[in-house]
Amino acid sequence: MFGKLGDVTKMMGQLKDMQKQMEDMKTKLSNITVEGSSNENEIKVRFNGNRELVGVVLSEDFEQFSLNDKETAIGLAIQRGLEKAEQVNESEMKSAAPSMMPGMFGK
Repeated sequence: MFGKLGDVTKMMGQLKDMQKQMEDMKTKLSNITVEGSSNENEIKVRFNGNRELVGVVLSEDFEQFSLNDKETAIGLAIQRGLEKAEQVNESEMKSAAPSMMPGMFGK
């Protein structure tokens, strides 16, 4: 009768451990920065590993570009930056998964 209660208590402890590990991973990812830029580097954007925009840098001659060129450059820089942030996020999560969920990955 009380054996199942022990199993539930053990599971609750494991869930708390997993939550802590996820918070630690989120903190780690927030300290990783990647950069995306347009073809001519007229704009650079920085994202952290949580895929949050953390910085934008415009070149000195950015103002001289047409509206269409500005929009294209911004879109391209954001796309490239997000792709890099996603790769970092995915890589870090894959490497952490076995320790967060032991037994599910053959370890």
